[in-house]
Amino acid sequence: MPDRLPVADRLAVDDLLACFVDAVARRDRDGLRALFTDGAVVEGPTEPPRVGADAIMTAMCEAFRGWDAMVIVPHAHLVTTDPDDPDTVRVRWYLSEIGSRAGHDVLYAGVYHDVLARHGDGWRFAHRRFDLLYARTERGPVIGRFPT
Repeated sequence: MPDRLPVADRLAVDDLLACFVDAVARRDRDGLRALFTDGAVVEGPTEPPRVGADAIMTAMCEAFRGWDAMVIVPHAHLVTTDPDDPDTVRVRWYLSEIGSRAGHDVLYAGVYHDVLARHGDGWRFAHRRFDLLYARTERGPVIGRFPT
């Protein structure tokens, strides 16, 4: 069992994840930008890492243009603390993305491996890696693999 975060920190982590879901659904660039540290890194299965919050926002907003509609459905997340660094936590967060691209239904299921950095009384994304576990697109299903 991972170490427990204080309740206020746990609620702040939950708020960060909820704010991400909300900002993506509304395609809110400024709302998303506020969730990342300036030097954040985001990695995905099909693109090179994006470094820096501005580069991340540019890539995300470009990706939004390809979707007719999209909603993220969050599932379970596991928070792990680092006893040597109380200003950093790790979150493994499962989710599905459901939507439409170019008139085709799309379903992704995957897991984010997040490193969060304390920021004031809350948390921000410092590093995110998304691993695809399943996809269904116009090309058919794709089964991913949970990384080791």
